[in-house]
Amino acid sequence: MDLFSDVNVSIIDYLDSGYRDALLLGRNWFREYMYGSREVSALSLYNGIEYRVLDKILIYRRFIDRDIDFIVITGCYGVVHAFEKIRSYDLAMSRSVYRVWINIGLDKIIANYVSNTSPCEVYGFFHKT
Repeated sequence: MDLFSDVNVSIIDYLDSGYRDALLLGRNWFREYMYGSREVSALSLYNGIEYRVLDKILIYRRFIDRDIDFIVITGCYGVVHAFEKIRSYDLAMSRSVYRVWINIGLDKIIANYVSNTSPCEVYGFFHKT
């Protein structure tokens, strides 16, 4: 179930063309790991320990009020907006997947997004592994 079906924000809309092309290339590279045809917001899809402790409704409200933005680094999609509609997938961010994204320039894609959205502050939350 998509708790946030009324919102669809794609990170692609905020990227300059070269970065957009690179992100789409990477997503296409890992397309075989995507399954199903139903798309839901990334924040609704993710349910790991890092996401179970989040107050997703509060994040949604703060996003609607333009207080925060939220993006997620993923194995299959590279980087997605929390309210971007995506399909389910089965691909962990392993060392080999990480190398592919680094070679594609995921760090530069994220930097381009941050540059184009001009946030006041940027925070990163990462799993210890």
